[in-house]
Amino acid sequence: MACNTDTTDHTYEAQTTKINQFLQNVDHKIVVMSGKGGVGKSTVATSLAVFLSNFNPDPMHLASFLTG
Repeated sequence: MACNTDTTDHTYEAQTTKINQFLQNVDHKIVVMSGKGGVGKSTVATSLAVFLSNFNPDPMHLASFLTG
């Protein structure tokens, strides 16, 4: 089965464009990242979002991109 790189590249570019357009409207961005799995990235990101919501009653968006 051959891999169709044109479709994959087009899909990747479309997703990247959509993400970049969304992020232009986000004033503050915090990244929780590690190259290793199982170190608590999701726990830290969730705890941070809950903590920050105590100071800002406006809706917050949290996106997690797990790399490990």
